[in-house]
Amino acid sequence: MTPKAAAARARKELRASAKKEVDHSRFFKDEVKLLGVWTADLRRIARGIYADVKKEWSLEDAIAFADALLADDYLEMRSCGVLVLGRFSKQFPASLLPRVRKWIECGWLDNWSAIDLVCSDVLHPLIVAHPQLLKKTETWTTSKNLWLRRAAAVCLVKSACKGKHLAGSYRVAKKLAGDKEDLVQKGAGWLLKEAGATDMPRLQKFVEQNGKKMPRTMLRYAIEKFPAATRKRLLGSTKL
Repeated sequence: MTPKAAAARARKELRASAKKEVDHSRFFKDEVKLLGVWTADLRRIARGIYADVKKEWSLEDAIAFADALLADDYLEMRSCGVLVLGRFSKQFPASLLPRVRKWIECGWLDNWSAIDLVCSDVLHPLIVAHPQLLKKTETWTTSKNLWLRRAAAVCLVKSACKGKHLAGSYRVAKKLAGDKEDLVQKGAGWLLKEAGATDMPRLQKFVEQNGKKMPRTMLRYAIEKFPAATRKRLLGSTKL
């Protein structure tokens, strides 16, 4: 099955699985086109396509499939492209990073759901395989593109959960501490929360030193796992 044929199959199966029209405003601030496919159905369709192509496709085939679906208008189509590509993560070369950046900059990954999925299924395994790429994703913190800035943080969440790349996680969070965008603040706060889960004293020290520079949204996300008394104290001591 060619990538083009697989993309056509994905579109057909996703449309057939659509339940109803979905009000995007329930989940997204900006307009996002949704078919109304449940996540379980989306993942089932992606698994089925991968099962049928995994023995014959190269990584370039998987990228071509992702390209075809990322160009679609609907979030579920784009997500299916990312999910199937993620199944080929053991083959990811460092050279895939510029392509992912291009997908974000051209507007194909332009909401928190799409960004978080590509961070989880593509950027995370890419960084695990090629740790030197962290220097490049860290530079995304200064991009004018808010989705690149969110990706700079969220691509490290899975590693931070395991106590990995903590130095890089804290550097990214510090660079994003003054960000004005709510969704970037939440991404950075999420990263800090997961980094702190494996080393709470380190997170507490970071918050004590940098909390006054952090938006309250980011701070509240970061300290979510602290005991109530500690949260109250940190919110008070970092208040301007």
